[in-house]
Amino acid sequence: MRYLWLLILSGVLFIAGLPGNSFAEDPSLVVTEYKVTASDNSGLDKFGQAVAISGQYALVGSSGDNDKGNLSGSAYVFQNNTGNWVQTQKLTASDGADLDKFGQSVALEGNYALIGAQGRDTNEETVGSVYVFTNNGGAWSQEQKLMASDGSSWDNFGHSVALSGDYVFIGAPGANDNGDSSGAVYVFLFNGSSWVEVQKLTADDGAGWDKFGQSVVVSGSNAVVGAPGDNVADVLSGSAYIFENNMGTWMQVQKLTASDGASWDKFGCSLSMSGTDILVGAFGDDDNGDSSGSAYLFTHNGSSWVQAQKLTASDGVLADYFGSSVSINKNYAFIGAYGDDDLGISSGAAYVFYNNGGSTWTEVAKLTASYGMPADYFGQTLAFSGNYALIGSYGDDDSGELSGSVAFYGDFNPGTDPGPTPDPIPADIEGGDNDVDGLDLVAFINQLNTQTNTITVDEFAGAFGQ
Repeated sequence: MRYLWLLILSGVLFIAGLPGNSFAEDPSLVVTEYKVTASDNSGLDKFGQAVAISGQYALVGSSGDNDKGNLSGSAYVFQNNTGNWVQTQKLTASDGADLDKFGQSVALEGNYALIGAQGRDTNEETVGSVYVFTNNGGAWSQEQKLMASDGSSWDNFGHSVALSGDYVFIGAPGANDNGDSSGAVYVFLFNGSSWVEVQKLTADDGAGWDKFGQSVVVSGSNAVVGAPGDNVADVLSGSAYIFENNMGTWMQVQKLTASDGASWDKFGCSLSMSGTDILVGAFGDDDNGDSSGSAYLFTHNGSSWVQAQKLTASDGVLADYFGSSVSINKNYAFIGAYGDDDLGISSGAAYVFYNNGGSTWTEVAKLTASYGMPADYFGQTLAFSGNYALIGSYGDDDSGELSGSVAFYGDFNPGTDPGPTPDPIPADIEGGDNDVDGLDLVAFINQLNTQTNTITVDEFAGAFGQ
């Protein structure tokens, strides 16, 4: 297995060893872990419980915030300022109230943001709602509040949200159309002036406690809805449904299940889509022990979606919950394992998988927070877009118990082509090919381990970062 080697040099994280690294399409990069917390963070806020990133903006949910009442919730906007992610605004619902849990889910695309408040009580308890915010010159303002036309108690409308173009998808896993908590997803369309509910989706074989809508993702003319409570293979084995847009009507075209699905896998607990790839989490899978977890990669073969690969952590153990969050973008996939114990019980981790253009995805890195502590739950939420990954640790205690934090990982100093190099590079230890790559990093580490290093750390860092 070819690994993406990680080495801290002078406080900067160097990554090397892969061609065409999607962070900046460069084989050697200088990247940094950038931790942020809310400016007014306090205990039980759960900052980082939901995250989204798009372009130069990131959105972080804090469903436990109490600005407008106990657990009313909030969300924070961060903007990329030359590699430094700076909080620019705090968002709350105009009619926020106790137990709304605004910020339980978030989505971000272009100048639109969606923030779910699944606990919102309209006329009945925990019906749920979703708020649409728009960006006008860097200032985000509430544009509309979305509610289900037929909402009822405990629908949890807004538990999951997704946005693509003129369509918004909102999960209501507690809806009862096909039995208690069988679940539903509501589709809204932007008509040029406002968002209008146009369709309600349910599974054609839905049953009680399927929780269809627990997760949802939409990209172009395709949408995927998770139903982790489905008993298709056994109790809570889980499934996911694919819908296609046919002239404005979303139609179910396929049902996805794991080839080796088993009880309590909860396949469909998390979803992500990029091009012709769909990544489905199954955090209850038992391949490496009870609830060690897995994720399944599906690809489109021209006529249907087929399972291409099953991903598990190389060091997975019981209760890691690998697959609790997933994010795929082009040739990289990030998979969260919030139960990982490397830095203490449930400190959490995230794994990076890479596809070099072939059919196989390979684990290339494991990320743990430099500040990790027990019960941080690092990796329970994550998002990846362009040059940056955003990973939540809602259990972080920096500002009090469960105050929460997030960390950005990305290309803060992209490598550039220095042109022809007539003289050997000092750090070109292996090969003498004037190319400082992952093999040179391995050789350098071996020299450090044997105390035979011929160059200094500073010399290596300088050559490696050019």
